[in-house]
Amino acid sequence: MRLDALRAAVLIEKDGKAERPVDKVFDQLERVEIRALAEFIRQAGLLPEEAFNAAKDFGDLRNKYAHARGSQSKNDALNAIKLLQEVVEGTVSVLKDHYRLLFNKADVQSLDF
Repeated sequence: MRLDALRAAVLIEKDGKAERPVDKVFDQLERVEIRALAEFIRQAGLLPEEAFNAAKDFGDLRNKYAHARGSQSKNDALNAIKLLQEVVEGTVSVLKDHYRLLFNKADVQSLDF
């Protein structure tokens, strides 16, 4: 799961100033298990409940196949695509709201999300 929504939203307060963490910091978060990462983003208010549930289900599906317990690969592959789409829709809407703060509303409506 890419952290683009998180990268766009996180600021770290340091020495009285708000700063964006360097990419190396976020690269470490990408090694975190998907369920923990999704929970962190949800608790931060950056991931809607539907996208959180989809991320959890995707992680469960991934684990099923990582441990050779999957038996319906075609159906599960289609389900994985659906779950990823739900996560993407949840995170893109977060970015859309973030961009509204940076640009005026008309500019955001013209962006193709």
